[in-house]
Amino acid sequence: MDDGFWNYFAGFWEGEGCIFCNYPKSLQVELCIVQKVRTPLDYIKANTGFGRVVCERNGESIIWRWRIRSRPEILKVGRKLLPLLRFRRGEMEKALETIGQMEKNRKWNAWLREEIDFLKNNCRQLSPKEISQKLSRHTYHAICTKRKKLGLIASHKNSWTEEELSYLKKNYGKMKVSEIARYIVRHTQKAIRFRLQALKLYKYPANARRYGGMLVK
Repeated sequence: MDDGFWNYFAGFWEGEGCIFCNYPKSLQVELCIVQKVRTPLDYIKANTGFGRVVCERNGESIIWRWRIRSRPEILKVGRKLLPLLRFRRGEMEKALETIGQMEKNRKWNAWLREEIDFLKNNCRQLSPKEISQKLSRHTYHAICTKRKKLGLIASHKNSWTEEELSYLKKNYGKMKVSEIARYIVRHTQKAIRFRLQALKLYKYPANARRYGGMLVK
């Protein structure tokens, strides 16, 4: 790819382009150029090897947008453009620095094999909060999300196994709902109470009063 194209592209982007990066409010990033005709955008896409050219409606008129939304691709193109920019170098430099930090955070937050094994082996004994204290690289919400993706927590309220129902019937009354939830880890405490109600096993607190279908404490 010759330097002539990149000089052309740099001038074109400074006059017509944008780079969107509003981290940490949003994880979405975009490097783009908008035009009324498609031809120059196809030329840019063909010579950079990145991005898409899409058709959009602006009121009653049609516009064309060349855009890149992949962070690694934006970093590659942006770093190539940066030394050629004259008027908007600071804007590009700041955006690339932020996007680079987002990529570092993504790699830092990626789950390691030993962390996944720890989660699988301990999810029945430890709560998400306790696991987050052991796996300090991951937040409570990240651990809950990972449990769901791994199938360690139910994604449907009715997906109870025979083993779980047997454990629930056997131990309710001997153990608190919060304690049962530490062993039946695929279901939340709320889901366990709903299941107990469906099985007509749930014991309402002594100070609770019921009006129709509503429970008032």
